[in-house]
Amino acid sequence: MCRVEDRRFLWATREFNLVQCNRCGLVYKSSSREVSEAAVNKELYDEELIKRRGWGRRRLTMVARRRVGVLQQYLPKGRKILEIGCGTGEFAEAAKRTGYRIEGVETSKVLAEYVRREIGIECFNGKIEDLDRKRRDYDAIAAFDVIEHVAKAGGFVQEIIRRLKEGGFIFLEMPNWRCWERLVWGCKWNMLNMRD
Repeated sequence: MCRVEDRRFLWATREFNLVQCNRCGLVYKSSSREVSEAAVNKELYDEELIKRRGWGRRRLTMVARRRVGVLQQYLPKGRKILEIGCGTGEFAEAAKRTGYRIEGVETSKVLAEYVRREIGIECFNGKIEDLDRKRRDYDAIAAFDVIEHVAKAGGFVQEIIRRLKEGGFIFLEMPNWRCWERLVWGCKWNMLNMRD
C-alpha cells in the first residue's frame, strides 16, 4: 500500500508467501499463482456458503448491527449507501431496517441473487468497476472484508471515490493481523484462507 519494497518474510504455504512491510506493517502475499475470480466465485461463493452462513446468522447479524451503529455516527438515516461485497446481506438488511437506502455490489451471481430475493434490495452482480461510471450519488460506500481480496487496492479505492457524492464517506473493514484470533489460531486463522 505504501509502495515501499522493504519487507520481511513471515511464512510460506504451497500457494503463497506471506510477508510484512517494514515501513507500514501491512501483511500481504508477496507471490502466488493467479487465481481466476470466476473460478473462486464458483468454488467458494455458492449455495453451500449460504447454508454455512445460515448457521452463523446470529453472529453475522450482531456484527452487521455493530457496523450500522458506527455508520450512524457519521451518516443520518435516509441517506444512500452502496455495499461492495455484500455476501449474504446481513449488513444490507440491518442498514435497510435502520432507515438507510441501500444497494449492493456482489461478484458472485448466486449471492447477488440471494440478496435481491431475500433482502429485497438492488444488488448488482459484478465489480464496482462495472457499475455505471456516471453514478456519483452515494452518501457512503462500505466494503467489509473485501479489500484483502482485491489485487490492486489503490485502484479499488479510486473506483469507490469516483462514485461518492462530494463529502461522502468510505467505510472499510479488513482483517487485523494483530487481532486475538490470529494470535490464538496462528496459521489456522480463518482469514488466512487465501485461495481467493
